[in-house]
Amino acid sequence: MAQLISKSGKSAPAVDLTPMVDLGFLLIAFFMFTTTMSRPFAMDIQMPYKEKELDKPTPIKESTAMTILLGEDHQLYYYEGMPGANLEDKLVASGFEGENNIRDKIKGKKASINTLVANGGLEVGDKLVVVIKASDGATTDDLVKVLDEMSISKVPVYSLTDISSEELALIR
Repeated sequence: MAQLISKSGKSAPAVDLTPMVDLGFLLIAFFMFTTTMSRPFAMDIQMPYKEKELDKPTPIKESTAMTILLGEDHQLYYYEGMPGANLEDKLVASGFEGENNIRDKIKGKKASINTLVANGGLEVGDKLVVVIKASDGATTDDLVKVLDEMSISKVPVYSLTDISSEELALIR
């Protein structure tokens, strides 16, 4: 251990910091081995698996269909059934929070489908099918929120498709 000698002739105590380097490396190694790395989280998405089936539209029963439209400025609309001539009458404004939120509407639609199945109006295997259509002005945040609602509400079948010109005109 080296000692410093001051001008007055007295020796000042010196501290050797060389072992501190070893201690630092030991601590780094300890924390590297004991910490767990965060696992990446990915959303499960079912993709079509046959090229031949991509050209054919998937048949959906009108009583099990629900369409969600995403517009500009966090606008959210939905309608039940298939688009038709009276689409303007079926279109309902909704949101993610509040009294008329989309989660309650999805639960209500699932309950009505279960009632139809129990009464014999639908087959036992029929489930809710949600079609999500986003306009060009919709935000990615809104799309992620809708996909989260599908997961929270346990919607078995949902699809992202292009919005039609009639639907786009209605939400603008």
